[in-house]
Amino acid sequence: MNDSPIARALRGEIDHDTAIGAETLRQAVQRQITDNETGQVLDERRAVLVYVTPADGRRPVMEVFDAERWDGVAAQFSAACAERGIDLQVTDGRVVFA
Repeated sequence: MNDSPIARALRGEIDHDTAIGAETLRQAVQRQITDNETGQVLDERRAVLVYVTPADGRRPVMEVFDAERWDGVAAQFSAACAERGIDLQVTDGRVVFA
């Protein structure tokens, strides 16, 4: 049986938004390969996709973090985005691939 997120969504095991987030994370990990700051090789099950959309209409920005690095900056980063009215979407591989 295929356990891809899309297949799981089609079987009704997870919602479609979660499946799309998981596949987007997978593609981003495959493209980026390593964490931009630490150089750690990324694993989709321990990676976090951060997608920010500025309030002023500028282009959205996406980056993949190693989960350990994200855990160290998540609270501060989230607070800074909220303060500036920046839309923050986080897809955590530890959750979507659990």
